[in-house]
Amino acid sequence: MLEHWKYVQAFVSNEDEWFVAEYARQLAEAASKKYNILLTDSLVEASNEFALDSGVSSLYELPKRLAEPGGLLVASWYSIRDSKDKKAFINEWPQPILFLKQESNFEAYRQIVLCSDFDEHENDEGLYILRDLAISTKADLRIVHVKPSKDDVHSEARMEEAERELHIFQPYLTAKTRTVYASQVYKGVKAYIQHKQTVDLVAVIRRRHHFLHELLFGNHTIELGKHLQLPTLIL
Repeated sequence: MLEHWKYVQAFVSNEDEWFVAEYARQLAEAASKKYNILLTDSLVEASNEFALDSGVSSLYELPKRLAEPGGLLVASWYSIRDSKDKKAFINEWPQPILFLKQESNFEAYRQIVLCSDFDEHENDEGLYILRDLAISTKADLRIVHVKPSKDDVHSEARMEEAERELHIFQPYLTAKTRTVYASQVYKGVKAYIQHKQTVDLVAVIRRRHHFLHELLFGNHTIELGKHLQLPTLIL
């Protein structure tokens, strides 16, 4: 099996975010991956770690050339306060992004939840990195699909996509699909997490939605990040 995930890099923008660097270091060590830390100009003088280009003062300004293939970026959810800038960064950053909302030490993941709408997507690289992450941490994986009601029947195309996504992870790890019924995606995922009590990481496939869709239904990626306290991996 080809290994897609190669290294972890942490972004720290201020003194309150050093826990991000420690979490990323522990994750990298547990998975035997390379690790490096990226600092804003304000922190460079107080550290011997890797410095960013002059003038970088926030996660939003992080140059894309630092996003080499096979990388996983770890950052604080609060590194970008403005919701419009946060959405733009999530949409444009080429690597998977692991957002942390509260200070915690890394512990091996027991179960990872992947939120999927079973729509086709252009690139599976994020799913392959998630597979490597789950294997490295010996985690089970559940692909959770949230539907508004039982009357919402899957199309044949969505059933085929569900099967395809499942086969990316099998037989390398224990992976199953689960359907949850809720009016909003984040509500369904929160209910599943509260019921299981063993979920340590939530992953979501980022998608671009047109303006009307976001006006009516919101941006699922942003909503999940906003309402969940668990580490959230944006693929």
